[in-house]
Amino acid sequence: MTLLLQLILAHLLGDFLLQPSVWVAAKERRRVQAWQLYLHGSIHGLLVLVICGHISYWPLALLIASMHLLID
Repeated sequence: MTLLLQLILAHLLGDFLLQPSVWVAAKERRRVQAWQLYLHGSIHGLLVLVICGHISYWPLALLIASMHLLID
């Protein structure tokens, strides 16, 4: 599987399968004070590492987790 497909899969899993609607509501209501925001970003980073299958992708995982925090 190509890296792009792996990243898309990680994104879909993190945003739709592993994010309950109560987390979305909490992030919208409390913004940066919501612990769900930070857990959600961390999940995205971990998914990148797990799906890509190698620890050498940690800079990419950190970048994606950070960008996800900023965008959400």
